[in-house]
Amino acid sequence: MGLLGLDIGTSGCKILAVSADGGVLGEKYIPHSPGHPKSGYAELDSSLIWNNVKRLLQYAAGVTSKNPATALSVSSFGEAVVPVSENREILGHSILGSDVRGEEYSDSLKEQINGEDFYEINPNIISLCYTYPKTAWIRDNNPGLFEKTDKFLHWADFINFMLGAEPYTSNSLANRSLLFNLKKNNWSDELFKRTGMDRDKYAGIADGGSIVGVISRELAGELGLPGDMQLVAGGHDQCLNALGSGAIRPGSAVCGIGTFECITPVFSLMEDVQPLRRMGLNIEHHVLPDLYLSFIYNQAGSLLNWFQQVLSGGGGGSGGGPDILQLEKEIPSEPTGLFTLPYFEPTGSPGFVNDMCGGIIGMKTSTTRGDMFKSIMESVAYYFHEVIQDVSKEGITFNEFTATGGGGKSVPWLQIHADVFGVPFKQPEITEGSALGAALLAGLGTGVWDNAEDAVKGFVKIKQVIEPDMKKHRQYQDLSERYRKIYQGVRSGWV
Repeated sequence: MGLLGLDIGTSGCKILAVSADGGVLGEKYIPHSPGHPKSGYAELDSSLIWNNVKRLLQYAAGVTSKNPATALSVSSFGEAVVPVSENREILGHSILGSDVRGEEYSDSLKEQINGEDFYEINPNIISLCYTYPKTAWIRDNNPGLFEKTDKFLHWADFINFMLGAEPYTSNSLANRSLLFNLKKNNWSDELFKRTGMDRDKYAGIADGGSIVGVISRELAGELGLPGDMQLVAGGHDQCLNALGSGAIRPGSAVCGIGTFECITPVFSLMEDVQPLRRMGLNIEHHVLPDLYLSFIYNQAGSLLNWFQQVLSGGGGGSGGGPDILQLEKEIPSEPTGLFTLPYFEPTGSPGFVNDMCGGIIGMKTSTTRGDMFKSIMESVAYYFHEVIQDVSKEGITFNEFTATGGGGKSVPWLQIHADVFGVPFKQPEITEGSALGAALLAGLGTGVWDNAEDAVKGFVKIKQVIEPDMKKHRQYQDLSERYRKIYQGVRSGWV
């Protein structure tokens, strides 16, 4: 039998088809790009991506013809939602978390409830990047769209809805809304009341791994998929990435490197959650029962893409400039001594910095594009190393990481991470952990495996372990401290 895992990202979508015995039947990726209709705006064309998803599913139907797909689950980035009608019409574009719209609503929520009390309900640090500020902005600035919208659905849930499921919200994605009660695993009446949001605009909660429907007869025929293929609730991409990387027990951690980089520790829910709040970290449901996650994240691959596009005349490579692989070949072997401040767009947990700009510091006339490219890689690692050092002071340690995502295929970038962090980075054979996690969850939800251990056993295989160069690690320790001081100095002058 075949199982399908679909992953929707901010820069592309991917399908992975696997067989229950551990084989990969096929995989395909279609890129897309956010639109920026105004300075600071960032949104996705919902209809374009839905059509791309249908193309991926047609491909999956072909590669699973001898192992018909019995179930599908979907992983997606968090926060952003798609406005839909009751009749499955797509009503508008999807505003991304990095978009500047909605800050007045997150600021207002901070004034209404103190951070400690809010965290007991929804363990996030209030920020404009979440769903509520964006939908509140639509309510007050585009009331026509708001009124026509039956439900605002997160991307993973939107895809299953369009395929035939009744509207629902995966619990891991609901937590990205600022309107969810984590301990009750349901929407928060208090937070809906405080924000004045219409609860009817949000679909009911479904746990990751629960069956939410069957593909519609019409779409099964159009796409060539079995008419009885079951649709399984997925969730936030980092949660599926944890499953697809084998992070299925407390103490394990994964480093997903894509458009954003996200370090994800797995743990059981503690009685007192406030220490994590004081560190500026969130708590969210894993897609597995009784497990929880936290996220440390910031821009990563998006900065490399930006740099490559600048060298190509701003045309995403159309100007004849170098591609990413060429730039990777040009990086020097030693630390660059340059410092890129990776604050080109608002950051995520734990800093939530939205009042800074990015920059590259330390350049000379002898600086090459390879130096600058590696500096971006290094400084992304500096950012995360600084946070991990702070988190470790609270007793949370990270002894090794499993690297996933598109950046997880880059040995040079993993070597930089290992050298900066001073710990090994494991590179699995399948680095697209979110798509694999979705496929595994589809199987778990439909009874193919009895437990997560059995599910990951046949799929999560380590290709190589990138060991740190401890000489370079000592160099990077000094450079990391300089990075910290430079950031503090620039930030104090900037704000």
